[in-house]
Amino acid sequence: MAFAAGMLALLLGHIPFVATLEHITMDWRMRSRKADPTYGQNIVLIIIDEAALQGYPCRSPVPREMLAKMIRFLSSANTRLIGLDVFLKDPGWEETDADLVNAMREHGGVVIGSIFRKDLKFSLDLPHPKFLEAALAIGLVEIPVDPVDGVVREYKSFFDIADQSLPTLATSLYLIEHGSEVGEHKFSVKKGWEGAWPPEILLDAAGRFYINYQAPPSSYQAQLSTKGSDSNPLKVFPASAVLTGFLPAEWFQESIVLIGAGFTESKDAYPTPYYSPTFDYVLTPGVEIHANALATLLSEKSLIFPALTTHSLLLFLASLIVIFAVFHLRALIALAVLLGVGTGYTFMSYRNFIEHDIAFTLVPFWLGLGIAYIEGIGYKAATEGRQKRWIKQAFARYVSSDVVNLLVRDPNRLHLGGETRELSILFSDLANFTGIAEGLSPEELVALLNRYFDGATEIILKHGGTLDKYIGDSIMAFWNAPLFQEDHALQAAQAALEIQAFSEQFNNTLTAKGNSTITTRIGLNTGKAVVGNIGAHKHFNYTAMGDAVNLASRLEGANKVYGTTIMISEFMYERIRQAVHARELDLLRVKGKEKTVRVYELQGVNEQQPSESIERMVRHYQQGLIAYREKNWQTAMACFERAVQHVPMDRPSLLYLERCKQMQAFPPEENWDGVYIMRTK
Repeated sequence: MAFAAGMLALLLGHIPFVATLEHITMDWRMRSRKADPTYGQNIVLIIIDEAALQGYPCRSPVPREMLAKMIRFLSSANTRLIGLDVFLKDPGWEETDADLVNAMREHGGVVIGSIFRKDLKFSLDLPHPKFLEAALAIGLVEIPVDPVDGVVREYKSFFDIADQSLPTLATSLYLIEHGSEVGEHKFSVKKGWEGAWPPEILLDAAGRFYINYQAPPSSYQAQLSTKGSDSNPLKVFPASAVLTGFLPAEWFQESIVLIGAGFTESKDAYPTPYYSPTFDYVLTPGVEIHANALATLLSEKSLIFPALTTHSLLLFLASLIVIFAVFHLRALIALAVLLGVGTGYTFMSYRNFIEHDIAFTLVPFWLGLGIAYIEGIGYKAATEGRQKRWIKQAFARYVSSDVVNLLVRDPNRLHLGGETRELSILFSDLANFTGIAEGLSPEELVALLNRYFDGATEIILKHGGTLDKYIGDSIMAFWNAPLFQEDHALQAAQAALEIQAFSEQFNNTLTAKGNSTITTRIGLNTGKAVVGNIGAHKHFNYTAMGDAVNLASRLEGANKVYGTTIMISEFMYERIRQAVHARELDLLRVKGKEKTVRVYELQGVNEQQPSESIERMVRHYQQGLIAYREKNWQTAMACFERAVQHVPMDRPSLLYLERCKQMQAFPPEENWDGVYIMRTK
């Protein structure tokens, strides 16, 4: 359901209207951030303004002598490249044309604009041959606009015409700056452009990238500058100021300069993300759009659009939260959750855009939340009653009432059928129970077992365990199914310790009636197992199977060898070692298994500080175990004897004392690995 909602929302995001709404949110985010002062720091923009054209009889074509004068000034300033967003198609006065050609040759780094001829089909319209010959290269000055609202947000890197990739003006300047060679016809970067292209600037299927605008158009900034404010990181000068000769040449040194029209009659101006009432709806000159595209390339800071998988995962998780709220809360509260999730995501998206230029989608995300909410309401209304009845019948016998209620509120948490999952498994058995049973009538025996099972089962359920079955006087339970539990190993260990404490209290009732006492032996293991409803269609059992289950059962029986009551495997110990007191018992190979497992005695949790005598016993015991495995029998026996002095009835220490004597009398083989092999269950 959550997946379907997310996929539908992402598909709706490709509808032009929805995509334009998303672009509008991008515009809002872009306008609300502060400009990056390093953006376009090596770019200078010269706008041909009204004042620069005064005194010239015509404005089209742009006066060639004016262009020549600016190019010679830029040559004296040692500029690296000049991008001329002026179409030099038709020849003018021969003398002024020759002056411009000479100025272009003297500089040697002038890239001039070219356009498409929009007749029956798109074709390239080149500058006049004499200007083309004098230029270093050409670049297309076509600017793609959003077909829905006409705003220029993206920049096309190349146009494909007649099996050739023709670079746009900003692309040509960037690639030449990074060492790419120019083709023989000067309209294609011929060699090396793939290696020079910045990997951070990702292109869409149409070869476009998002322009990372940092400030409103320079014409709006010029209005603010009269009030003492200028936040545009691009250096922009009117051509009239350049032509006066009063501007310092060092302002242009080692820069890439773009020259283009900005006078009133120019049609080369477009809405950008800053086209809004806040900025007086000012249009941006085309040359300034090229400059922003070049600044995006040079800074290698285009907007970053997370992968579709990232958006899908976020939307999936958010939809899950909404669906969870729908199934567990009232509709209005679930709606509040939806608004909270959406607001949190919007804030996260805004912060990532402001601080890292990462553009997470907003409109498809909100659509996904809405779809998930509607789907959840409909599905809940259709299926809730039937599922609640089934779940209560199926699981009321196995798990606590809290878990049952949780499953009823959110049936999606329940995975029926067999699945492989990591579980923590507990097996318990009553020692000496046969002797007790012989002295009781059947009715008394059943009543005794029922009282014991009631107490032990309550402890298992309290710690989030799932009761699997009773087998005679044994109990099998597991954790981490049907619900996931991050701390399932620790919960199982705590349940085992509490069952031991309960068993000791239970013995008090037995001794009061003159009966023999019992000892509860417990085996614990954590590992992969198959868990689910196993059985016939109408008669089944929710159970777990696999090697991990068998090992837990074997460890319960292994307690008899070591005189311990709770034995855990190394797999469980590694997950809870920071939270419990435990000591290593042995390297054990249980019956029916080839692999060796390290086993431990669980003694308590960290909150239960052991007595000083037990701490000393454990310390000597561990030293003895090390000596035992090194075949240093005398040292080992001395350590185990000291351990027994502190706790006289410590069965593992007594066991190892006996083993050391046997090993000393009958030394093991040279390749002895210290593993104890159990021959019985």
